[in-house]
Amino acid sequence: GRKKKLSERQERKKEEKMLEQIKRISELEKWTIQAFVSEVMASADDWRTKIPGMGNVQQVKMMKQQKAILESMAEELGGDADANEIEQLGRKEKLKISIKANISVADVNQMLSQFKNMEIMHLVLKTRKEQNKSIPSSEKELKRIIMQEAPKLLSKAQKKEIGQKQMKNKLRGAARR
Repeated sequence: GRKKKLSERQERKKEEKMLEQIKRISELEKWTIQAFVSEVMASADDWRTKIPGMGNVQQVKMMKQQKAILESMAEELGGDADANEIEQLGRKEKLKISIKANISVADVNQMLSQFKNMEIMHLVLKTRKEQNKSIPSSEKELKRIIMQEAPKLLSKAQKKEIGQKQMKNKLRGAARR
């Protein structure tokens, strides 16, 4: 009844927001720290996260942490920093960011990984737009398109890095069993 309608409406709203995000990302000329900050903040600004008990407390905490990391990264590198500049981040810079944001270097690395994943999504969406191909209309379609098209667009170094990460994750998973 009523709960189902509310849930359906929330799903529709979530889907609409995702489509807006996909459109925004596809129109960006370049994927930068500032673009990433804007996308993370758009999610954090959802009204549900501001009302006690409405947003998932853990999720709100995580978004605040992400904001702190991103602001520290933007301070350290400048808002125009792109993936190439982020690749150059050494241990010293990561440590500075982690101290500024009051989090671990592992959290900084995780955020950098998210940035790179979003950069791949940006690359796929921007290329589709330039080729006058349709922009995905659902999260499922977006994932499928990224899986199909990203390998054609990534450099050898990017592919190698992704392969290494996947191998690390598999080894971690096997070690836990």
